[in-house]
Amino acid sequence: IVKDRKESGIRGDDLLTSLLETQKLSEPEMRFTDKEIVDEFITFFVAGMDTTGHLCTMILYNLSKHPEYLKTLEQERKGTYNKEKAVTLDTLQAMNELSCVIKETQRTHNPSAWPFYRVAITDHTLGGDLKIKKGTWIRVETFGLSHDPKNFENPLEFNPTRWKDNSKKIDPFSFVPFSAGPRNCIGQHLAIAETKIIISEFLERFNFKVKDGYQLRMGQRFLYEPTDEMIFELTAKK
Repeated sequence: IVKDRKESGIRGDDLLTSLLETQKLSEPEMRFTDKEIVDEFITFFVAGMDTTGHLCTMILYNLSKHPEYLKTLEQERKGTYNKEKAVTLDTLQAMNELSCVIKETQRTHNPSAWPFYRVAITDHTLGGDLKIKKGTWIRVETFGLSHDPKNFENPLEFNPTRWKDNSKKIDPFSFVPFSAGPRNCIGQHLAIAETKIIISEFLERFNFKVKDGYQLRMGQRFLYEPTDEMIFELTAKK
């Protein structure tokens, strides 16, 4: 596709055109090679589809198990999302109750529960006494941080209201569903906006519950996800 687009000279209002335009920049270090363009697409495709889909699934699972929060979301939706003729980012940002549910689901069932490993390129000492040798594979234990009782009271409990308590300071590095620093997830704001729209539209149209007898078991494949197919029973709202 990259080769065909370059040969055709067609310019579109899309991601590929934006990436190809970098090859015309005067600064060599700012230009993307064809391989780098493919790599960028894979990043957007993988990070922007399955992760959001899994997050929405786990939100619905948690709401089916905790219907008290579902009632709160329905009240919020009627006062914000359903009130606007055209939903904007301002509308979505005003949905604080849904934000808390999303955060709590990311804390308990984040699809990207562990970041990729990195390889130390030099010897390094961390925190004054932890020696890391060159060539060591390293990753931050983000899943452990978000389930540590030192960081979150009753960490196994699904409790979106914990995100409303401003009196308790949460260490910003104890909750990093999109990683942190200059290489954090480039699509995090899009992902949250998509999730809020999908959940709002779904709750508008359906009553739902997890199929009777379903037992949640989580496992790490490419993503942290249910090991058994999750089936919801749906009935259309009138």
